[in-house]
Amino acid sequence: MSIPIALPPAVPVSMADRWRARAAVLAARGLLTATHRRPTLRHSLLRLLRRRTRPAGMDEVRRAHRAISAVSLHCASGHGCLPRSLAIVLWCRTTGQHATWVLGTTVDPPAALHAWVEAAGAPVAEPVDPRLLYQPILTI
Repeated sequence: MSIPIALPPAVPVSMADRWRARAAVLAARGLLTATHRRPTLRHSLLRLLRRRTRPAGMDEVRRAHRAISAVSLHCASGHGCLPRSLAIVLWCRTTGQHATWVLGTTVDPPAALHAWVEAAGAPVAEPVDPRLLYQPILTI
């Protein structure tokens, strides 16, 4: 049985951003597939991608989020936090910037994980501040 999900309203995205977002989503899926059983390798690769970059601004990360959500229904849904956050990190890396990738878990049962992206120390494009619901266990 599936659960109905309300997606955010569509926003116009330029064709260049759509292509860039598709490439980022594809790269994120490839990264997830290649590191499915080796999350420490994924984390090492994210740390490596962060080298020699400057922090991404809130506007750039929001732009990446809008474009990625526009081209991928899975990333736009509430169940696509991991590929969406990785795609945003990869998008930012193509511009020589980095966004902070955070993985958090709930403290109270039932256990749940959530991945999100932060810029300037604040979560980007999250309906509710995830730091209120999840305890960060990994920040890259």
